[in-house]
Amino acid sequence: MWLDNSNGSGKAGRFLRVHTVAKLLDVSKSTVYRLIDNGALESIRTTERNIRILEPSLESYLNKINPELI
Repeated sequence: MWLDNSNGSGKAGRFLRVHTVAKLLDVSKSTVYRLIDNGALESIRTTERNIRILEPSLESYLNKINPELI
């Protein structure tokens, strides 16, 4: 599920669910939580139980691990 928080500004303001990021990276959800805890991915907590990863943060992470991907 994608949430769009750009308000029409054209800037990337999307948030990704943990399981979506896990699928994109082909890793477990636990690994995504570890990346969040280590500061490799920037996230926000939307409710007590829900975390969303900022799309630009994921893009930055992918660029760091393999600049040729993006």
